[in-house]
Amino acid sequence: MFSYLRIRRREVNMTRYTTGSVTLVFEEPGVLENIASVRVTLEQDGHQLTKKDDEVTVNLEDNSVFISLTQEETGSFKEAHVYIQVRIKYTNGQVIASEIERVYMNKILDEEVM
Repeated sequence: MFSYLRIRRREVNMTRYTTGSVTLVFEEPGVLENIASVRVTLEQDGHQLTKKDDEVTVNLEDNSVFISLTQEETGSFKEAHVYIQVRIKYTNGQVIASEIERVYMNKILDEEVM
């Protein structure tokens, strides 16, 4: 089995009070097979947002995970760096985590939810 999730590429669209998205593509082929549970956590200064299981799209073909964020969710973060980490539990009970990615939450002028 795998002991660590290495992220090969990331596609991040995060601006406060917009509908954001995060796609993380992993190095190791097959790392997303036989998953029992998956979580993607965003953290900034103690504030955490975790997307779990049915909120996370797993793409075996691309070896990637994808989450979407609401205006309220992106608005809950400040304009600053946000840390992202993925945790996976396999059907055999093993749990592993990815490296922590650091991305930037972009500024918005209009902070009203539309």
